[in-house]
Amino acid sequence: MSAPARASGGFTMVELILVMIIVGVLAAVMLPRLSNGVDTEGSAYTDRIVSTLRLAQKSAVARRRVVCVATGASAFTLRIASAGGTPPGACTLALAGLADADSLTNDTTVRASSASTPSLVGATLYFQPNGDITTDAGGTAPVSGTITVTQNGNKVRDIFVEGATGYVDY
Repeated sequence: MSAPARASGGFTMVELILVMIIVGVLAAVMLPRLSNGVDTEGSAYTDRIVSTLRLAQKSAVARRRVVCVATGASAFTLRIASAGGTPPGACTLALAGLADADSLTNDTTVRASSASTPSLVGATLYFQPNGDITTDAGGTAPVSGTITVTQNGNKVRDIFVEGATGYVDY
């Protein structure tokens, strides 16, 4: 009489191949998502720019004074005109409760730019008490255009500015 066959404690070849296929599919789906999580500063900076521009408009309307936003590749700075300021529309006061660091990026790979004419980046935008966005303190030249945020040279998102209506959004 021969000895009964012992059950093997290992995995079959089919089981091993199925596990490798499942791991490969999961890696193909999850790795792009995980690698994009590293480059979130571009999206965060875009959100800060939009928030800054919207705050400027709301502050100008609520306080009935001109609010200026000095725009740059890595920072957007808000200032408000003093009541009855001289000259009119001269923005010299910091907005209460808002630090200049609230709307900047220290990441050297993240930049804002504008191909609009006139360029919206590297200029001062004037938010008027009536809600308009202009290129002059007197409010006579409404400005519209697009601000593009890039990270490592790749476009993250466009921000649209419509001066005649005060619209600011992605």
